[in-house]
Amino acid sequence: MVVVILSSTVLTPGRFDCEEVAASEVSFVGIPHYVRHPSTKEILEGFGSVPAPAKFFSGLQIGESYLSVRLNEKKLQEARATGVTQDMEVKK
Repeated sequence: MVVVILSSTVLTPGRFDCEEVAASEVSFVGIPHYVRHPSTKEILEGFGSVPAPAKFFSGLQIGESYLSVRLNEKKLQEARATGVTQDMEVKK
């Protein structure tokens, strides 16, 4: 059961399984997100996700899952190399 949407992978003690799923396989409706990037936030809320009620994610319980949304891989590599990121407008 997906209980939250995050913009990065969470590494905490324990064993986790990771799998890639298509957006069409998940219902975003009502799932809180902790995404701050304006374009990504707009996309998620367009799918029905809602801003999380708290500022910080408190973690998962046994049996819970989260959905991680990634930045564009090329931009992520550039950010790692240069230490800076650039906001990009998402065209609809």
